[in-house]
Amino acid sequence: NNPLYAFYPELVASKGFPGVTDLNGAASVPVATWDDAFRQLVSSNKYATIVRVCYDCLESHRLIFYKRILTVDGDWSISQNMLYRWLSNRNTLNVHFKLYGSEVDYLTDNNAWGYCNYDDNAVGSFRDCGPTAAVGSQW
Repeated sequence: NNPLYAFYPELVASKGFPGVTDLNGAASVPVATWDDAFRQLVSSNKYATIVRVCYDCLESHRLIFYKRILTVDGDWSISQNMLYRWLSNRNTLNVHFKLYGSEVDYLTDNNAWGYCNYDDNAVGSFRDCGPTAAVGSQW
């Protein structure tokens, strides 16, 4: 799988969402910049959301919205969790964040996913997370 991770900012007044910032796109931008931008979104009292697009994944996992619902500490790294190691520490489903499988569910806060597992080195997001039960090999 070769997923794309992107910030998915809040709605704009006119329609739709503003441009998506490609987290994988610019090799010249350090990973720390993603973490700083994510922390700024969370601390501004706005939900910081990242969307993952994976064309090689099952249909249920091609588009996943990660919506942060609690603040993040200065030493916690969203990029490490997304790209390298999906950890439970300060990253627990429906406590620290919610997952959605569609834009409509994300926008209406409906059908948030109910299952995640964590803490396997070298497995990035979203390990075996699924709408109701484990769904393997979708990272």
